Amino acid sequence: MKALLDFWRLIRAPRPATFMATRVDRLMGRSYSIALLASGVEMSINAFAQYQYLNPWLFWLCYIMVFGGQIYIFISQWFFSGTSTAFAIHAGAVLFCLVVQPWLVTDFNNLPKDFTPWVWWSLGVGAVSAGFALKVWASAFYIFLIPMVWVLVRVTEYGGETTPMHAVQDATYTFLFSAVFTALPQLLRYQAKETDQANQLASQNIAKQAYTDATERELVKASAMVHDDVLNTLELAATATTAAQRKAAAEAAEVAIQSLTQYRHTQKAEAEYVSAESLFSALTQAIEAKSPGFVVSVELRGELSVPANVASAITHATIQVVENSVLHAGDCSRRVKLRATGQGIKVVVVDDGVGFRYSTATKGKLGLKLSVIARMKEVGGEVHIDALPNQGATVILEWSGHE
Repeated sequence: MKALLDFWRLIRAPRPATFMATRVDRLMGRSYSIALLASGVEMSINAFAQYQYLNPWLFWLCYIMVFGGQIYIFISQWFFSGTSTAFAIHAGAVLFCLVVQPWLVTDFNNLPKDFTPWVWWSLGVGAVSAGFALKVWASAFYIFLIPMVWVLVRVTEYGGETTPMHAVQDATYTFLFSAVFTALPQLLRYQAKETDQANQLASQNIAKQAYTDATERELVKASAMVHDDVLNTLELAATATTAAQRKAAAEAAEVAIQSLTQYRHTQKAEAEYVSAESLFSALTQAIEAKSPGFVVSVELRGELSVPANVASAITHATIQVVENSVLHAGDCSRRVKLRATGQGIKVVVVDDGVGFRYSTATKGKLGLKLSVIARMKEVGGEVHIDALPNQGATVILEWSGHE
């Protein structure tokens, strides 16, 4: 059993982990499940028409495996999260029925002239199921294997005893059908993955730009203060005519020198701290650029300087939560509240959209776990999530003022 599980892990196609890839995979799976049931009806008609020539218990075993696999795929795709196991069961059942065809036929002497094993009507879709369930190399092997086995079975008395040329033609048709309709999902998955990567890169760039804007605001504020001190010193020195005025000019010069020294250290430290005001201003601009539909409110109580790594974490986590709402919540109202006190920062992202279940949203999804929860924990922050299906979602990011 362990060896079988290890083999399944080796050949099983990984589940998509990003938004667009997951959505494309689900849409393809649901569409295919409908077409699969339709082909199952055609297969059933031909299967029961041949029942009199077949071994009853082996027939029912094969039929239940194939048609049951089709129903399992439909239920899994429409009522649950979908599973590659359902596709694998169907693909394996089709191959099994093809291999046991010599034992399935019991009255081959009375088979009609145009006899074609009923599993023929499932060969192509069986290969497509393999494309959904298996890695590319494993599904390619299956697509090559099915036609070859079909030729071997078809030319025997148990498979209708057709000519080799006819059997090869059938096998070629099966191969081409399987290759085209298996390559299509793979191509769509690849394109969806590329789209997700592009969106993720865009979000990262927006977050980086927001953080850069915040630090630049701090440098501008510092340079403005230095400019004012130097300008004030020059004015006092230019107009000084008395001893008292010259003394005031000298004192102003000392203040200007201190400001210049502090400004130099600030530049060398590359803005190790960012004010909450600058951080919120940059975040507001980034959120409005990412999604104009968000209503952003800012509340500042007292002065607070945030370490650069904390500001970066809050920025990236907030942008990720905003993007998640835009992608998943649907058409709804959204708002962001940015609040800072002398003790810390609190970011609240709320929408009244479709909501989600936390255990499902974090299963196999890296955005919420890594870009939000893990990133905030690294800087001593916390993440609180209040969400249920069809009840909207609230995500709260908190940093208490210390790492």
